[in-house]
Amino acid sequence: MEQPRQTPPDLPTSLDFGFPSFPVFVLVMAIIDLVLCLLRGLFGVIAAVRLAMSPDSVAHLPNYLAYPEMITAAAIGGVGTVANLLLILKKPAGIPLGWVNLALTIVSIAVILAELPLQMAIQPEGPQRIGLATGFIFTNGVRVILVIAYGIALVMARRWFQTREAMLQ
Repeated sequence: MEQPRQTPPDLPTSLDFGFPSFPVFVLVMAIIDLVLCLLRGLFGVIAAVRLAMSPDSVAHLPNYLAYPEMITAAAIGGVGTVANLLLILKKPAGIPLGWVNLALTIVSIAVILAELPLQMAIQPEGPQRIGLATGFIFTNGVRVILVIAYGIALVMARRWFQTREAMLQ
């Protein structure tokens, strides 16, 4: 009869202490959001360079919309990347930064919502307007779903850190 495998005393596992494992959903969401934050930050930098090179490229957008979009994109890229890396490394400092990332994403969605009427106004009647509206609804619908999922992941991570802290005391 085979004996159960035992962990050597000098190599404890989290199971030895009764810790629950870090939620997989949190890790998956952190990895997904890390990729999205890196892309968002890159697009923010590209938009800033484009605006600097050709200010007329966004002439149809007032500055009060063009600049917040670039600022939120850069902030999401920076804060979100750090938050997600900390969560992947199972560091509790990732949670408050994650909430800041979430808030910045909501602000970004609101800015895009404010841009929609201006974008629609420059499109000719017909397929272009329908395509713009469809793309807006789909893209921001997915973003809202991801925001909700990320919020759930942050709550799950906070509970895991609280449980771990309580078990260590």
